[in-house]
Amino acid sequence: MKASEDFVIVVDKDGLRVPYKSGDPKTGLKFTQVKKGSQIPEAYLKEIAEKNIDLIADIVYEDKVPINLPKGVGLPVVSKKMKIKKRKYSQESLTKIKNEEGFSALKKIGEEFGVTDRSSKRLIVEILRAQEEKQRAGL
Repeated sequence: MKASEDFVIVVDKDGLRVPYKSGDPKTGLKFTQVKKGSQIPEAYLKEIAEKNIDLIADIVYEDKVPINLPKGVGLPVVSKKMKIKKRKYSQESLTKIKNEEGFSALKKIGEEFGVTDRSSKRLIVEILRAQEEKQRAGL
């Protein structure tokens, strides 16, 4: 598989890829320069495909899913914790509720999130903020 851009593979004395920043000491490190359009060394292809798939030019996507990954490389697994639930309320939906059902309906929604206010604008902001915090906490 070919490289989509120039990059350098830095390996320590044990043969493990390590991060490297210009100006760091070079002792005990081996540098492999990979030029755009050239073959990526087989020894590093699997790791590059798993961690930096955008560095491989030959990857073909179908519905945003890579379909021609190198042998031994699977699709990344998305953790269930990372999946974000759709928010129950948006600013537009809360404004619509206030306009159609009145301020009291908005206050009931505020109670659901433990927020109160006498201004409908501030109450909407507080509901959205509380909803965001609840979602980030995974509740």
